[in-house]
Amino acid sequence: MEIVAAIERAPALLLLLTAHANQSRQVGREVACADARSVPLVPIRLEEVPLSGRLEFYVGDAQWIDALARPLEGILAGVVDRIQSRLRQGAVRTEAEPVVWAPPRERVLAELAADLTRYRDLAFRMQAAMSDSARVVARRPEANRIFIEAIESYNEFGRAFIHRLSRHGVAVRKYWGGNLADAFDTLHAFIEGEVYRGRMFELNDVRVRLNDLAFQPERPDGAFAEADRLNRLPLQRAREALATLSRRIDELLARLAAAP
Repeated sequence: MEIVAAIERAPALLLLLTAHANQSRQVGREVACADARSVPLVPIRLEEVPLSGRLEFYVGDAQWIDALARPLEGILAGVVDRIQSRLRQGAVRTEAEPVVWAPPRERVLAELAADLTRYRDLAFRMQAAMSDSARVVARRPEANRIFIEAIESYNEFGRAFIHRLSRHGVAVRKYWGGNLADAFDTLHAFIEGEVYRGRMFELNDVRVRLNDLAFQPERPDGAFAEADRLNRLPLQRAREALATLSRRIDELLARLAAAP
């Protein structure tokens, strides 16, 4: 609880990448917590290690500060500049968004991209929150809070998002037509059938098992092990479906952006 409150108050979160931090579930949860609250992430590479799957999702395409060959004290000025830059960028976007004008087709693409990427991010976040061991979710209040918030955020956004997809489809057909409209319809069917009402819906069973254990954290060790065993397959299926979804979203948005 104290860590979450501190992250909420922080102007930015520094990620100091070492081999230990890369494999730390706690570090992954803190990064996810910062991302969920729109706290800027400033990653600093202290050791040359390939990113774990969870960290790659949040900071894989970030601009890193390299501290491999110099003491940390030598990059502090750069860290401060990066934080101030991120905060200025966030302030500019917040003020500018209500008054920015763009041609209709550009607005349609921007709204579609925002909706698709937001849904993808929330789905990944919920799947990741459920991927902690049952013991961690049940017995650590902070992990349980992140788990609950991830589910609530996904459900709240997902219901409205599914309804908006049809409206997006009409707009894509109006402004792009033909093959691109058909490509969107295919993506729409995949999202609603395979992901939203398919693999993500199957995670309800995972949620129920984890909630039951959270309300009875003193259950024997075998109960946690059995929950982890039962959760493994639906979580894997959801992860695979979301990876496919991410690729298809990127492909469609690139085609729409490149279309004359």
